[in-house]
Amino acid sequence: MNPWIVIIGVVVSWNYIDLKSDSEFNSIFCPIIFAVFVIVGLVKLIRSSLSDSHRGSGSSGGSSSSGGFFDGGDCGGGGDCGGGD
Repeated sequence: MNPWIVIIGVVVSWNYIDLKSDSEFNSIFCPIIFAVFVIVGLVKLIRSSLSDSHRGSGSSGGSSSSGGFFDGGDCGGGGDCGGGD
């Protein structure tokens, strides 16, 4: 979900929340939608911070240009790429 959609969803659903309202939309549906948008936003924030912290650690399993096993690649994993003696 796009971050702007989450932000707009939180703001709009917050605007319509009225827990003392006789309308089921304002008293039940909007608080549930608000909670969903907040949870989705927090999950996205946590996932992005976790992926940013692991991005430069070298634990990604090789370089992005290494190709596959059968593609040849450039042996970006730091192993012995050369044959020979």
